[in-house]
Amino acid sequence: MREHILRIDDTFKRHDFVYRAVTGGQAVTVLTPEELQYPTFSAPRTKLPEEGAPGNMEATPEGVRKAAAEMSDGGSLPVVAKPGHIVVPENTKGWSYRRLFAEHLKGARQSTVKDPYVRLFFQTRNLMELLEVIHDLVPEGDEVAVHLITQSDAETCVRQTEILDQIVTAFMGSRVTFSWELDHNPNFHARSITTDIGWKIIIDRGLDIFQKFESGPFSVEQAIQETRLTRGAEISYVKA
Repeated sequence: MREHILRIDDTFKRHDFVYRAVTGGQAVTVLTPEELQYPTFSAPRTKLPEEGAPGNMEATPEGVRKAAAEMSDGGSLPVVAKPGHIVVPENTKGWSYRRLFAEHLKGARQSTVKDPYVRLFFQTRNLMELLEVIHDLVPEGDEVAVHLITQSDAETCVRQTEILDQIVTAFMGSRVTFSWELDHNPNFHARSITTDIGWKIIIDRGLDIFQKFESGPFSVEQAIQETRLTRGAEISYVKA
C-alpha cells in the first residue's frame, strides 16, 4: 500500500519501515511480499534534483527503472555475490534458480551438488533445470564440471540410475560436464552447492523449492520457474 500511494501521488513522503531489537543492534528493514516477489518494481527510487533546488529531490518512473537496472541483472540478481541469507516465503511467485544461485555460481569451473533426495522424476527435473542455468552462465568455448552426490533406495534406484545417466549423456559435448555418485552414509542429510571459487550455498530443502504444478508442453509453470508457487525455504551463502 505504501508503494501504491507513492506512485499515485508523489506529494506523499516516503517512509521506510524498520525495527531494532530493544537490546540494540543493527536496524532491520521490513519488506513486503510484493517487494520480495517483484524487486524490479519495488527497487529504491532514483531521486532527481528539481531545477534550482539541488537539495529537493523527487522520484520518477524512469528513475525507478534505472535504479532497478543498476541494482541487479533484470531486477532480480545481486550485482556482486556476497555472503548472506535469504528466506523464500511459502506460496509466493517470482523465484527461480537463476535468481537464487546464478551470481554465486558465475565463474566457477567445478561445482558439487549435495542432495540425498535426487531420486524421483521431479527431483531429477529440478537438477536438470539447475544445470541449464549453469550452462547459460558459461561463456562460449569454456567448460565447467558439475558433480552430484546423492542417495538411493530400493524402490527408486533403477529409474534414478536411468535418468541420471541420461542427463550425463544429454550434456556430453556441451559447456557442462555432469557426473554423479551415491553416498551411502546414513548421516548424509545436509544439502548444499559448493564451488571451486570458494562459495558454499546451503539450502535447507535442497532444490525442491517449488510446489507441485501442472506439467506438459503448454504449461507456463513448467517453462518459467518464476510462475510457480514456492515452498518455504532458507538459503545461506557462505564464503570459504
